[in-house]
Amino acid sequence: MPRKSSIPEEILQYKPCKVKLPNGNWSSDWGYLIGKIIAGAGFFPNKRYQKELEAEKAARFSDAITDLAYGQYALLQALSSDILEKLKECFLPERAVQIYTYGLILCANGFVHLDQVDEFYQESIMSLQYSAYSFRMGYSALSSLLHDLGAKGNPVRKFEQLLIDISSKNVAIDGHVIRSCSWNNDLAEPGYKVRSLKSPQINVLIAYDTVQKSPLMYRTYRGSSVDKRSVIELLESRSFKKTKFMVDRGFFSEKVLQLMSKDENSYIIGNALKRHLPILPVNSYTKSAQRKQHGSFTMKK
Repeated sequence: MPRKSSIPEEILQYKPCKVKLPNGNWSSDWGYLIGKIIAGAGFFPNKRYQKELEAEKAARFSDAITDLAYGQYALLQALSSDILEKLKECFLPERAVQIYTYGLILCANGFVHLDQVDEFYQESIMSLQYSAYSFRMGYSALSSLLHDLGAKGNPVRKFEQLLIDISSKNVAIDGHVIRSCSWNNDLAEPGYKVRSLKSPQINVLIAYDTVQKSPLMYRTYRGSSVDKRSVIELLESRSFKKTKFMVDRGFFSEKVLQLMSKDENSYIIGNALKRHLPILPVNSYTKSAQRKQHGSFTMKK
């Protein structure tokens, strides 16, 4: 009586392939080992066969993103298409699109950590619209981008000057204190708000178009600096012509008034306490401001 095989019948039904050897003889080809069978437990594929199964599954059921965020980005693009064109005037086209894309992501989603931006980008319609460009939106790529922008190279200076030239010429400049807990920030120093912040600070000056309601430029300064000294560098770094400046009394100094008076510029500035410069007689606007703010202003037309 023939001996009964220990191999299950469902396995025995698979027959080996017949192959012809180089010497002309025929032989059986069982293929390569794909795993093992344990009685009562089943089949266990080895690592090689597991990779094949995963590749086959990926080909049949792709994990590629097929549903892209569209609405919010389409609206923002429609409202800001002129900004992209201005960026392209000052930056290389690919860099301009990268800056614009990063800006749209932040505008649509609020603050996003650098290591999460690429996920938002891949899930947005922009990943399809700008697929012809080779720029990336990962952590390293954006770190490099922000470093270049912070260095204030020629493209950045050109872009800021372009914004100033096409502005309404009604520019407010103000300083902002930012609390800094970084050990590596060379600009972080104790400033005039050290008691309330309980930490070092950095100072930021921003020039803002009050009519078009858009920022024009900014500068970051040491935490110990004061506005009336820092603004001198800001005003000298760009060309302002026929511009009306609006600043508070923290900017009050002879040098600042001179800079805000040249090239047909004018200004409205809050007077420093116990000190007034008789530039021009007070007009109706200034009188109204005095009544509301209980302070005094100096205006030069």
